[in-house]
This record gives sequence, structure tokens and C-alpha cells, in this order.
Amino acid sequence: MEFALLRADATRDEIEKHCAVAREQRFRAVQVGSSRVALARHFLDESDVKVGCAIDFPLGAAEADVKRYEIEVALDHGAQEFEVVLNHGWLREGNAGALLREVRDAVEAADELPVKVMIESTLVMPEHLAPAVKLIAEAEAKFVTLSHLFGMRGASLETLAVLKQAAGSALDIKIFANLET
Repeated sequence: MEFALLRADATRDEIEKHCAVAREQRFRAVQVGSSRVALARHFLDESDVKVGCAIDFPLGAAEADVKRYEIEVALDHGAQEFEVVLNHGWLREGNAGALLREVRDAVEAADELPVKVMIESTLVMPEHLAPAVKLIAEAEAKFVTLSHLFGMRGASLETLAVLKQAAGSALDIKIFANLET
């Protein structure tokens, strides 16, 4: 289980509490924004809990080079895995070349650490999912993450079936959900 605290207004005390819960519950990882990676690493020192970094969260609209730079900075601060928000505009318009470059650049910048690519299900039509998953696998990311942060509906079983079929054995699937602490 991963435990994310990605609120823009998260304080040092909240990050500390979040990391304490993750350590106590033996979560696999915490996810924080890039400005909080060093702090989370500090609070999780001598722990098996990994520190993941959400890249260009929540919108994913930044240029691929900006996402790459954010990964490089987070890596320098101790991030151990990355969750990159896909550019949904490029996805909706079918710009496969830009998407493939974006994800390949992220995978390369992560220096062999795991990269997960987040798709916001409320921003794309179901027919965009399978092509996106195939690009993510081709770029050698490790996971595809399905999020539903911008809408009231969660992930449907139909959406999960499309993702699972498109991912096959090439990618693991992660569902992003909120948990209050």
C-alpha cells in the first residue's frame, strides 16, 4: 500500500505525521510533492518505507522537459520512485509522439528507479485509455495509475477492464484513492 500526501498546503507537521503512520503501518511507500521529498526522507530515515514523488501533480500539463527536471531534482533529494502525471491534452488530441517522448524522458531521468504514469480518468474518454497504456508500456514505465481526482465518479469496472487488457503483463496497475488521516 502507498500513502500519498499531495496537498499543496501540507505542512511539515503533517508530513511528519503522514510518515509516522506509513512507518507504523508498514506501508510500501509514501508519495509527496517534489518540495517535500527531502523532508519525507528525513522522517523515514532507517525505515523500509520508500519515498515517492508526484511529478507535475495534479495537472500534468507541463512541458516534458519540465517534468524531467522535476524528476532530476527529486532524485537529488532522495526520491526512490516517481509518479508522473500524463499530459492529457496530448492524449486527447492523439499526439503519440509527444507522449512517448514525455514518458521515455521520465524513465530515463529516473535512472532505473520505478516510474508510474498517472492518467486522470475524468479528463479522458475510455477510448483514449488503451492507446495511452500501450505508449506507457513502450516507454518502459513500470505502472499505469488511474486517478479520479477531478470528478465525483471513481474508477469503473469497465475502465479497469480496459486498462488490464491493454497493460497485459507489461505494466502493473495502480488505483489512486484518498484516505483521510
